[in-house]
Parts: sequence; C-alpha cells; structure tokens
Amino acid sequence: MSSAYECLDKLDRGPHYDAFKLLWKAKAFPNVLITTWRVLLGRMPTRASLGRRGVVLNTLVCPLCQTKEESCQHLFLVCNIALRV
Repeated sequence: MSSAYECLDKLDRGPHYDAFKLLWKAKAFPNVLITTWRVLLGRMPTRASLGRRGVVLNTLVCPLCQTKEESCQHLFLVCNIALRV
C-alpha cells in the first residue's frame, strides 16, 4: 500500500496543485473552501456551464443584473449586484 501511495505522490498534479494545497490549509468554513475549490475548477453550476452541459435554460443572462452571461468570472468579479452581497 505504501508503494502505491509513493507512486501516486510522485505524479504531476497539474498547475492548480499549489493553489489547492494552500486552499485546504486555509482556516475557513468548509462551505467557503468547497465553493472556492469549485470556482477554481470551473465546476460551479452557473447558467453558462449548465448551458455547455446541455441543460436547456430560458436564458444564460445573469438573473441578478441581467446584463451579461452568468459565469463564475461574472458572478465573483464583475456583477455589481453580486459584489454588493
């Protein structure tokens, strides 16, 4: 078992590995950590990502500001209404 762990430990973990390592060491509530992890992976169920996955939606526009497509970047960096919350 330990040799399997050592083998897996030596694998290249990709460009986000250091960020994830820091993230999981952060002292924050688990829901905050998981949300951040999902944002970094691009796995938040935004309208844009759901549309790419084939989910039929009436619109991809942000329901808060109704100006741009709802994506992680829009929700966490651009949307004026979301930023106020």
